[in-house]
Amino acid sequence: MRFLFVYPGALGDLLLAAPVFKTIQKVYPGAQIGLAGRLPYTKILPLLGLVDIIYSMEERRFLPLFKGDGLPEDLHQFFASFDAIIFWISNFYSDIRFFPIPVKIVNPRAVVHPAEHHAQYLYHSVQSFLKLPEQNVSGFYLDNFSAEHLQPVPLLLVHPGSGSQTKNWPLENFLKLAEKWQIKYHGRAVFLFGPAEESLLKIFQKETRDQNVRVVHSTDFEKIIKLLQSADFYLGNDSGISHLSGLLNKRGLIFFRTTEPQIW
Repeated sequence: MRFLFVYPGALGDLLLAAPVFKTIQKVYPGAQIGLAGRLPYTKILPLLGLVDIIYSMEERRFLPLFKGDGLPEDLHQFFASFDAIIFWISNFYSDIRFFPIPVKIVNPRAVVHPAEHHAQYLYHSVQSFLKLPEQNVSGFYLDNFSAEHLQPVPLLLVHPGSGSQTKNWPLENFLKLAEKWQIKYHGRAVFLFGPAEESLLKIFQKETRDQNVRVVHSTDFEKIIKLLQSADFYLGNDSGISHLSGLLNKRGLIFFRTTEPQIW
């Protein structure tokens, strides 16, 4: 079987959908999972073994989905190559009668009461449609994932950024914790700055210009995964990289300032 997920979310959003992808792989052995979303975030999913193929939502062929028109022939044929399509999208305007196969449309940002972990919400949103078993996925992680050829080193990995400045714990607090960790455990700390964090990196470099601080600035998800795998402990905010650390089952401490940990 072939499944297509259309989800233009950021990194953390995509990683919270991991339980859905892994369960599909168990329930439908040999199934192919496609994901249409935003680059570069989608590139990490194949690296984690969660999806088989990715498509960029910036491709022109996807534009009709947001116009409310019928499906052009090329898009119709593309969708017809799948057995089921899930749209985790809030601004969907196309008529599902245009689609040649079963379609499920879900608002990925629906408010759930009482508060439900977002990974659980995404799972429940497609559970019946995809005939998946009932299960609690709020503590899900990849228990059999291992990056190859890693050199174990005593390491504290700190990611002080996120998708919103309001979610960030003060930089000076991260620096103080990193210093205490290095003294207590005789280890080393590395500060990681990921995609779209150039402005925060400049502030960080200005504040630490007289200090010997190790910094990694990378948009290469394969490199980020290996760095996380080699870390003994992780510090971060509510961010996509923090979701990734949890998915890889890394020990760590995450600071939630303006978001609810019960949900995110």
